[in-house]
Amino acid sequence: MINYKIKELLQNFNDGNYIGSKIKLAKMLGVTSASVSQWCLGQAEPSQVYVEKMAKIFNKSCEQIREIFTAASKVSGNNSQEKENYLKDKEIDILKEKIKVLEDKVVFLQEQVDFYKQKSAGR
Repeated sequence: MINYKIKELLQNFNDGNYIGSKIKLAKMLGVTSASVSQWCLGQAEPSQVYVEKMAKIFNKSCEQIREIFTAASKVSGNNSQEKENYLKDKEIDILKEKIKVLEDKVVFLQEQVDFYKQKSAGR
């Protein structure tokens, strides 16, 4: 199972198209598409040299690239309960991030409402 973050990264890299993205990345890195596939499926992790190259290609830090590909290898483990727990934890993290964004939007909108109330009261 491919990690959704890797898939999103590859789609964005390949003009929104996941198909062909691993081959394109492999050519840029000078590795086989099989190597890229193994990284994406969590069957292997890229060496530091390729992490650095991908960081430049994807405009991410090496730490972010390493985290994405380490997450893929965790998900590819044999323990299905461990996979399920890992995925649930990731879903919870994503939901927490979404909640934070929504809270920030609520604060912003409340500030806008207050601003326009003050503006209309001053007329």
